[in-house]
Amino acid sequence: MKKIFKTALLMLCALMIFTGCSSSAKNAMKTEEKTADSKGKTEIQFWYGLGSVAGETMKEIIKEFNESQDKVKVVGVQQADYNETFQKVQAAIAANEPPAVYIGSNIELRVKDGMLADLTKYMDDRTHIDDYLEVFMKPAMVDDKVYGFPAYGTTQVIYYRKDLLEKAGLDPKEVFNTWEILLNIQRKSKTRA
Repeated sequence: MKKIFKTALLMLCALMIFTGCSSSAKNAMKTEEKTADSKGKTEIQFWYGLGSVAGETMKEIIKEFNESQDKVKVVGVQQADYNETFQKVQAAIAANEPPAVYIGSNIELRVKDGMLADLTKYMDDRTHIDDYLEVFMKPAMVDDKVYGFPAYGTTQVIYYRKDLLEKAGLDPKEVFNTWEILLNIQRKSKTRA
């Protein structure tokens, strides 16, 4: 997963030189493009709300990325959490100074709000959508256009006792088929108690 994330960060950073969160991001990036460090790299800001191990891993990935090439320098700006990151992104857009890249969610809503740019036109043969799990890419796409890439993914796990479900007359395969079914069974069990 680290390799996939590193590749996504590399691609995002390369893409975000040319595009941004919105038209205000493009204006902000013109300023960022003029801001080069002593080695002539274009500096872009990458905002994220990751703590503890995930935050330290992100710092390591950013460092490795910056050392792996000489065109872009990613400046990681760590926030307390996702909510703070989103609030700061909104404020930065209003001030016409958004980051080039940020970790966020609700991509469909952000596209409707005009906060994100279509990245599809910047993708080439180095960008393979099939390299990402469909379940992670699907939320990053709106009307078959790519507006983001997954930074990482999590898996939901639930443990249960098959013998107790069967004793209650429930088929485990049916119970866990959807979250709605599980919720309805849970509600019914509360009314019986």
